[in-house]
Amino acid sequence: MFKKTLILLIILIVSVNSYSQWVSSEIPDSLKINADAVVRLYESVCKIESPNKIVLSEKRVITVLNEKGLKYANFYESYDKNSKINNVKGVIYDSNGKSIKKTKRSDFNDVSIVSDFSLYEANRAIYCEAFTLAYPFTVEYEFEEIWNTSFYTPTWFPMIGYRIAVQNASLKVEYQHDNPIKYKSFNIGAKPLESKGDVGQEILA
Repeated sequence: MFKKTLILLIILIVSVNSYSQWVSSEIPDSLKINADAVVRLYESVCKIESPNKIVLSEKRVITVLNEKGLKYANFYESYDKNSKINNVKGVIYDSNGKSIKKTKRSDFNDVSIVSDFSLYEANRAIYCEAFTLAYPFTVEYEFEEIWNTSFYTPTWFPMIGYRIAVQNASLKVEYQHDNPIKYKSFNIGAKPLESKGDVGQEILA
């Protein structure tokens, strides 16, 4: 009896874990008006570890509502000799939030994006095309990008295209106290919050 109960409990746990919070019907109707896709989550953490190193950790969750929004389900991120992309992975969910496919690093293509007029560029891109059998569906991507310079900082642009709505987006910047940053905020309703992190660390979110 105990063994049967244990097996049943394990089956229930596996069943529950196969579903996520990304149920398409939970998107507010106001966000779906004239939208082909909805950014459910665009979460970015930028760590400025030194003048020669920036680490960006990003998670993107996008629900595609119809065929016109299919292009937003694909992953595309470029890099060059000053940066690299690590730990990239993805998940595709159906309209009920059930995981139907998981993508690992080997599923992503790494290609050159050198222009025709230059032989000296080292720009490359990592991309992955999502598939679906029915709309709506949701894609979730996570990755880490590392820069060996802080001369340029990563861009943050959760509004990734036209006819797309944004439900949740956040940016957190972590930097050392002895290496402060300057910023200017506009077109947002609230001022970024400043707080203390680990020893010598400042956080802007």
